[in-house]
Amino acid sequence: MRSFVRFAALLPLLAVACAQGTCGAVAQSGAVGKMSIDEVAGLITAGTVAIVDVNGPERYAKGHLPGAAWSAFNDVKPSELPAEKDRTLVFYCANEMCSASDDAARQAASFGYSRVYVMPAGIYGWEKSGRTVERGR
Repeated sequence: MRSFVRFAALLPLLAVACAQGTCGAVAQSGAVGKMSIDEVAGLITAGTVAIVDVNGPERYAKGHLPGAAWSAFNDVKPSELPAEKDRTLVFYCANEMCSASDDAARQAASFGYSRVYVMPAGIYGWEKSGRTVERGR
């Protein structure tokens, strides 16, 4: 009975997480967090982040976050990521409706990276905010 009561007490918290669009990340990997555009921009300025764009290669060439590497969202390889497992990694895709960055981030977390995040706003949110993008491959 106590277990049921504890579970019932968690239901409102899970409902709020799902309403905010974070239940998938919480349920599948507690190691994946979320970052805002401003937070990511600050890390880029500080030079303390590795950023991975998991949009299609054409979208990457059209414009990506400064310093971002490209990877296929469904085939992230450890060799494409920093050697330091405690390095902050930020994955992004198109926008809040896209879940490719979540998939890629969970792959990185499964490789043992401890500071893995997604930027839900994606490249479209970044551009809409007026931030600079790099072009080309």
